[in-house]
Amino acid sequence: MTGRRALDLGVVIAVTVTMGLPAGSCQVATGGSRQEAKSRSGRNLVPVESAKDVLQRAAKSAKESDKRLFVLVGASYCAPCKEFWRDLQQKPIWPIIDRNYIVVHLTGFELQDAKHLENEGTVEFVRKWTGVSYPGIPYYAVLDTDLNWLDDSMYRTKRSQWNASGLTSQQGDRMRAVLEKTAPRITKADLADLERWMRNPYTYKSDGG
Repeated sequence: MTGRRALDLGVVIAVTVTMGLPAGSCQVATGGSRQEAKSRSGRNLVPVESAKDVLQRAAKSAKESDKRLFVLVGASYCAPCKEFWRDLQQKPIWPIIDRNYIVVHLTGFELQDAKHLENEGTVEFVRKWTGVSYPGIPYYAVLDTDLNWLDDSMYRTKRSQWNASGLTSQQGDRMRAVLEKTAPRITKADLADLERWMRNPYTYKSDGG
């Protein structure tokens, strides 16, 4: 976990999927179930936490810093989950995330031989938030500090809904709508900057040059 520091949260939590953070950023909670992950030799590794415990502790930190929770759900086998997390760390989206949210990584929907990596209760939380048994991953949701659901990556119409976790096309529109609705300190300049980047990240330049 090179480059990670624990601010606000105060406790280093067991990491189930290793993903890098921008330098100096640390408002991230990760965790797993109350089970103990075991190595192939059968030896116990670091005990991991339930989804409820991770969310409650992150919510306490969010209250202290006047932020909300940005919950990312993924699995160890999920390459798109890792790619989505890398994309979130790009400018201009990461400064918005960092300024407005405590990021929480939860693991769920694992394959059978990796169930020990799951945050106990993650799947149930996602099903409660989405109303479907499996929305697909990566999936994200925004919660307030009382753990009330505010919005998520699901693109909903009168007839259907689908998981739009991404940063391009309709996926990008969903992300922009979620941030505009739930980020307490987002500005019009932030949204304009974000739209330019989503439209063409390769030629993107911020207002600052």
